[in-house]
Amino acid sequence: MNKAVILVGGPSRATRFRPLSMRQPQPLFPVGGKPIIWHQIKALSMVKDLKEIILIGFFEDFVFRPFLNSCQEEFPEIAFKYLREYSQLGTAGGFFHFRDQIMRGNPKNIFMLYTDICCSFPLNDLLSQHERHGRLGTIMVTKVDRSSAHLYGCVVVDNETKLAEHYVEKPETYVSDLASTGVFVFNQEIFRFMATALEKRVDEFESERAKESAYGRSEESEDVEDINRLRLEQDVLRQMAAEKKLSAFMCTGFWRQIKSAASAVPANALYLKKALGDNESFLAKTTSDGPEITGAVYIHPTAQIHPTAVIGPNV
Repeated sequence: MNKAVILVGGPSRATRFRPLSMRQPQPLFPVGGKPIIWHQIKALSMVKDLKEIILIGFFEDFVFRPFLNSCQEEFPEIAFKYLREYSQLGTAGGFFHFRDQIMRGNPKNIFMLYTDICCSFPLNDLLSQHERHGRLGTIMVTKVDRSSAHLYGCVVVDNETKLAEHYVEKPETYVSDLASTGVFVFNQEIFRFMATALEKRVDEFESERAKESAYGRSEESEDVEDINRLRLEQDVLRQMAAEKKLSAFMCTGFWRQIKSAASAVPANALYLKKALGDNESFLAKTTSDGPEITGAVYIHPTAQIHPTAVIGPNV
């Protein structure tokens, strides 16, 4: 049995996505005719033996309730749950904090996805490689332009063994043109590894505090709040690579971030093209008394289109 966790952030995040996120959370903003997060859920619903999808974030409990209710109707074979973080625990902190609920039912593998990405999501292929290599976790990577590699988490990969030999979050100098896509799969031992990583982080913090005290600098540090935060990239993935416990899977389909309002436009086109290839029923079709449809087009039920209009492609 497998599970998935999607990290949805909170209302104070995704400020670059404004004004599109002023009235609704970024994960629920429609891109390609559906909420951003729906595309991830759709892909996860096609993963073999996946039984539960858990959303973790800072939003009020009611925010995702209508959406998850609709998902329950659309994907009845999967259970859905939203778990709220009441304090900022870091990119891996919420995942670790809710480990008992995630581990309920004893899942073999656990997917983790960031919500602010647009992707073809070859999740079954990712899972197959993960199980074949048998390492603690597998990170999905994609090739990016060398000039922009410093904007991402970069992974050095052994092409033969698929071992992630080195991970650096937004390096100052060139490391690799293989970037993290924000899609991962772990086996259940990940929580023990995270516990060790958090203990190491606390020990390093206490050691630094002791040094500051010895030199008479005992004032409160801004890092006090961060002592219990667990960062996936710096605290977990980097150490997994160092201990040779991380595999890398190459995404050969499309991938891009959805960070800003402008980035929603190309993401919209990519998802509409995919929907057309998948023959999704929500796409508009040309009718005798309606507008002429060219390519992949989504028309909202409330929209009124003149019958002589020509629409498309990818809108």
